[in-house]
Amino acid sequence: MRMYALEQALAVAVVWLFVRQVLSKVEPAAPDRQRRELAGLVVAFWLAVFAQIGAALLWPGMVAAAVLLHGRALLGSRRALSVALGVCLLAPLVLIAANTVWGATGTAATSAAGVPSAAFVGAQHVSLNFKQVLTPDLGLWARLFEGGSWRE
Repeated sequence: MRMYALEQALAVAVVWLFVRQVLSKVEPAAPDRQRRELAGLVVAFWLAVFAQIGAALLWPGMVAAAVLLHGRALLGSRRALSVALGVCLLAPLVLIAANTVWGATGTAATSAAGVPSAAFVGAQHVSLNFKQVLTPDLGLWARLFEGGSWRE
């Protein structure tokens, strides 16, 4: 089994359920179906985030798509979608809080090495701050091509 197979399956489920909700019309005759799908979206998102914190990167795209497609309706007839997206946002916060309070698996090893308990593989490459955004370093990206056919 691939290492991230569970996360990939959950991410596909999240995207599928989200697209169904964003593209569907609000039907007064089927509110139970909509609630079930939104609950499924929230559960799948939480499971995906707890499988790998990187799944939280789906959230900004979902919010942007919802705002672009529905705009002010997110405060009116599409309020259920707004609430579901808000509950989804809690997943990474709860995960980080839980790791901070109770510690991540292998805390003894990570704390001895000075690694924060909410760290994940590759965190050292994505720990951005404002200064790094203004002065990007493309060294990591350029090293992907070392020794390959793109070499000069």
